[in-house]
Amino acid sequence: MELHRSKSESASHEQVTLNVGGQLFRTTLQTLLRDNTYFPEHRHALTKTTLFIDRNPDAFVQILDLLRGYPLDLESLSAALRTKVQADLVYYGIAKKI
Repeated sequence: MELHRSKSESASHEQVTLNVGGQLFRTTLQTLLRDNTYFPEHRHALTKTTLFIDRNPDAFVQILDLLRGYPLDLESLSAALRTKVQADLVYYGIAKKI
C-alpha cells in the first residue's frame, strides 16, 4: 500500500532540529506549530537550518512535551526549573491552559 501526502501535509511532518542552549532536539514541524506564537514566526528558519534558541534546555524538555500533547505538571518540578518553565511559557507564547 502506498501512502500519498499533499505537499503541505508532508511539510508539516518534516523533521526539524533545534539547538536550545547547546542541546539538540529533533521533532516535527507539525509539533512546533501547535499552540504557540514563537515557532510559527520562525517557520522558514526551522525548515532551512538548525535554529539556535538561547534558552535553558531543561526547561525546553517540558515545553516540547507540552507541545507534543503531554500535560505539564509544574508541581513535580524543582522550584528553579518551575520558574524557568513559567518564564519560557511566556517567551514561546504558549496559549495552552496549564
